[in-house]
Amino acid sequence: MRRGDAHDYSVSAPETPIDIAPNQPFRGDIQGLRAIAVLVVALNHAGVTQLSGGYVGVDVFFVISGFLITGLLLRRSARDRKVGFGEFYAARARRILPIATFTLIATTVASWYFLNFIRAQSAFRDSIWATFFAANVRFSRIGTDYFASAEPKSPIQHFWSLAVEEQFYLLFPLIVMASLFVFRKDALFHYDDNGHRRRGRFARQDVDRAAIRRLTLALTILVITSLAWSVYETSQNPAAAYFSALTRGWELGVGALVAVGATLLARIPAVARAMLSWLGLAIIFASVVVMNESTAFPGYLAAIPVAGAALVIIGGLGEGHPLGAKLILSAQPLRFIGDVSYSFYMWHWPILIIATQRAGERLSVTDGLRLLTLAFAISVVTYFVIEQPLHRGKLLSGTRRGLTVWPIAISTVLVAAIVGLQAVQREIDRRTVPVAIASTTTTRGNTSGTTVPADTTNTPSTLPVTGPTSPYEQAVEASTTSERLGTPIPLKLNPPVQSLADGLYDPKSCSPGFGATTSSDICHLGDPDATRKLVLFGDSHARMWVTPIADYAKTNNWDLIPLFKEGCVASNIGSGDDKNRPACEAWQRWAFDQVEQLQPDAVVIAHSYSESARFGDEIQAGSVATVQREVAAISKHAERVVILGDIPFLDRNPIDCLLANNAKFGDCVTEISSSLDYLENAMQQTATDNSARFVSTRPWFCAGTSCPTVIGDVIAYRDKSHVSPVYAALLTPALTDVFNSVLQ
Repeated sequence: MRRGDAHDYSVSAPETPIDIAPNQPFRGDIQGLRAIAVLVVALNHAGVTQLSGGYVGVDVFFVISGFLITGLLLRRSARDRKVGFGEFYAARARRILPIATFTLIATTVASWYFLNFIRAQSAFRDSIWATFFAANVRFSRIGTDYFASAEPKSPIQHFWSLAVEEQFYLLFPLIVMASLFVFRKDALFHYDDNGHRRRGRFARQDVDRAAIRRLTLALTILVITSLAWSVYETSQNPAAAYFSALTRGWELGVGALVAVGATLLARIPAVARAMLSWLGLAIIFASVVVMNESTAFPGYLAAIPVAGAALVIIGGLGEGHPLGAKLILSAQPLRFIGDVSYSFYMWHWPILIIATQRAGERLSVTDGLRLLTLAFAISVVTYFVIEQPLHRGKLLSGTRRGLTVWPIAISTVLVAAIVGLQAVQREIDRRTVPVAIASTTTTRGNTSGTTVPADTTNTPSTLPVTGPTSPYEQAVEASTTSERLGTPIPLKLNPPVQSLADGLYDPKSCSPGFGATTSSDICHLGDPDATRKLVLFGDSHARMWVTPIADYAKTNNWDLIPLFKEGCVASNIGSGDDKNRPACEAWQRWAFDQVEQLQPDAVVIAHSYSESARFGDEIQAGSVATVQREVAAISKHAERVVILGDIPFLDRNPIDCLLANNAKFGDCVTEISSSLDYLENAMQQTATDNSARFVSTRPWFCAGTSCPTVIGDVIAYRDKSHVSPVYAALLTPALTDVFNSVLQ
């Protein structure tokens, strides 16, 4: 993620009609600022909680990049009286592609050897997006998918910031050219040395004050527009806003404005500039310490670290003051860390992520720091062996050679990714089991095309069908015996591990989805001719039960109306500072109004609350309070209310557990704590206090306190907290028996 090159800043420029982007010595303070930025990012990723806002280091990088690249373009424009697009993109290729390409290939190979094939497959696909500088688009899509966002982070995810920069620099040189040369009165002609008027080209013009004013105006419009969109998009769709070039472009634009105004800004008294540099540094550190994962970011809050970075850069313009922030920023070892910051950024993330996924659990801070030390050592080696020789050496010198780096880098990564994907496909073929396709449940209303998929796999042969208890409880008990727990996990399960994400009910317009939208269509599932209305109310834990409940509704003459919003778990509505809380509370008010208008015969409330058993009393109390509020409000407008108990939260993701080396069934069993008993007792009391019913789902998933991931030969969980579509469909008879008892 190197943001330009500080060494390139010292390129000399000939005399011009206006002194733009003044030439000055190597900016050691910018290298130090780079070091600060990469260190806070890396330490935050390593789990240093005191630096909870370390992600703002990326915003600091954006400002530095905008400043350096703009200064470089201005000086070259003044020198050559044109914007050399080929030269510019050749320089970018030499600067960023060697390390980026090498890191992608190394991460691809490491993912295959150290991760399971499903995680490796995802990394291979991510690397393809990254090589086309579209990683931010890829991760924006994942971030807006509630279920996908719950998956482990990709070892390629850090390429999103590099993608933002390169997307910005696809257009930025055009803006510079248009502002400096095109939009001027004499753009179509020029005068030769003898004063004769000649046909001209846009590129053959001097840079004057009017051109600088046009560029300043263009950049100001860009900054204001992008910032406004960032504020809006962060409030509406924070996951997409975080990765978007449209919401981040203004940060590079601020750096560009500093470069354009460098001549004027350098006239600020040295003492004042020194004070500004310290103020900027303090602002950056305050952002790192105060901000956290719950901060609505980027939005308007990103202006804080961006302003800090801009002030530090302004403070170092001109000769500067000896007591400015450059006093420490220009000193070793910060300058050296700044030199290798690009390589360090490229390496630290995949090393941390692959190690975390390999361990199967969150790493300690000590382990994280050790891995950062390893990443830094690798960075130093690649800096001297790959980055500097290819950037500064003769091998890729010249525009033509530099431009050839682009197709070479892309094709190399594509070959590595395709080879990896082919290896994954062979592994998938080994694990595929026959599938029987069933019909779908009827949908009516204003949801044309919406269907509820029925069970799409064979019923497991190991599921008991007779005995004193239900077949489900028997299957769970049989899956937790000592003999069973010591058995290696077989190659083929139902569904295949790679198909766990398939078959989930697609709500389409029936749900507002995961984001800021707070309303949706009112959809009708189940029996199209039913007069009785059954509302399914909740979050993604309501969505995961739609298939069996819709089957029940169709068979038993109910009109099923889903009202759910993903991500609005019980513990973050009305309590805490979760960034989703405002949208969730607005959706809940809307949903209450719909229940009042519908006057349903029955409402089933299904909320996620079992995960809060892992946290403190405050989080648990928030879960209980939310369900209490919902039951109290809904009971006024429904004849019967049922609280459908939550399924226990697993320790590990099923994919990672089941595909671990030499894994046994016992390795994929979660022992639940007494806190879940407290929550279920509280839900039972809530139901009793409001003349409602509580139905525990725990017997279908746990025997005592032991909850296996695989029941019989069926994978019961889709991820840590959601039932797999196959097991949910198999539970239809059990749900039917329960609902016949509590809803009739």
